[in-house]
Amino acid sequence: MPQLTFLRRVFSRRTYLYFLSISTFLCCAVFSFLAYIVLFHHVLPMRRAYWLETDYQRAMRDANQQEKVASRLAVGSRPRRRIQPLIHDVPPLHAWNAGHTRVYSEWLGLNRDGTGSFVRKGPEYWIYLGGTAREKSREEEQDPTVFTHRYRKPTCADPPYICDMYNTAFNRISERWHNAFGYQTMAFGTTKPLLRYADCDISPQFCSSRHWGLGSTPVLLVHLKVSDPCDFSMNMRGRCTGTWRFIALPMLKAPWTRQIRISLDKGGSTVVPAFPNAEEQMWSLMAQSGALDGLQYMKHSNDSFSRNSIVTVEPVENDKPRVSTPFGLVSWAVFRDFVDNPLKYPEWLKEAVIKCYVERWADIFTRWWDGVEDVVRPRSCEGVEEERARAKDAREAFIQSEMRRRDQLEARMKARDRAVADDGSMGRRGAEFLK
Repeated sequence: MPQLTFLRRVFSRRTYLYFLSISTFLCCAVFSFLAYIVLFHHVLPMRRAYWLETDYQRAMRDANQQEKVASRLAVGSRPRRRIQPLIHDVPPLHAWNAGHTRVYSEWLGLNRDGTGSFVRKGPEYWIYLGGTAREKSREEEQDPTVFTHRYRKPTCADPPYICDMYNTAFNRISERWHNAFGYQTMAFGTTKPLLRYADCDISPQFCSSRHWGLGSTPVLLVHLKVSDPCDFSMNMRGRCTGTWRFIALPMLKAPWTRQIRISLDKGGSTVVPAFPNAEEQMWSLMAQSGALDGLQYMKHSNDSFSRNSIVTVEPVENDKPRVSTPFGLVSWAVFRDFVDNPLKYPEWLKEAVIKCYVERWADIFTRWWDGVEDVVRPRSCEGVEEERARAKDAREAFIQSEMRRRDQLEARMKARDRAVADDGSMGRRGAEFLK
């Protein structure tokens, strides 16, 4: 039957071609979808955040240098028409640096995997997330005290008066904090909280990115504490447990009640409960011991810390940390650790050159897609290995200085304890002598 043989060959060939066409189409569709997700949901937002943050840091550095030069030349009072930060006299937190600044992990004492560093264990941190809620008017855009940028967008989800009110309140708290208890420290019991803040208009990746940041929108107050248990199996600096507490502002329910006295129409006065204002809410929470334990915390959901939540990052021996709930900062830290050590080696062949060209191609695509030739400036990859070597030496020097600082702090604490013990024993001896 030659006819049947011919038909079988035709149909089998058609089936093969049909299957091949469908498979090719599906592969192209999946590849296109993954490329779209990677480019438009990760690469572009990251590079936009990078250029926004680094340009802001350079602008602040130039403004500070101009201010120092003006003060040395004694040309008058400090210039007022300069770029002003959102919060004064408090270190800002950034996801990227401009070569002369620190990123958030260095300011908060965090390891590359998101756990806390043993050498920075002890101090607590109060982190304020702020931003603006309104578009800049024409007068504000021409105001030299306001930093303007193509990629800057308002990030505060509350009405403008609430955003401005809490920004002003934290500035006042910063002044009270420094004046009353010394720069960046307070002493309540054994804790010494340090103040930090993040301007989410400037640092969108650190604040609102669900995959790589805090996953939050202003206004918000965050408390971080690094404590035991610690692990030394993967890091000479030690990996300790980090506890993050997210407190939504305005607070719907405070752990305390404010009372005020009001006058009565018939004469006299009475005391009635009143809801605290923005400054009183944050100050009472930050300054009063045990206030954090009096809050009601909700379980994290939908990749957003819009309500009071607690996230715990615990070290695991010879493994990545265990997180109580999905946390973007830990995901970003694990991703960066994998990129730096994909084969579990400290360095791989031509690592700096490969990373540089990937970054360069990403910037070229970002500049072409956004049409911002004056904003995105792809770097040159010449001499990148020498630059990496210098950065490595600086990082090792920083780690050694942190270890020495920790040892000096422990030595001072032991000396103080011995002095207190000696004073107590001398007091008892004096009392016995008088008897």
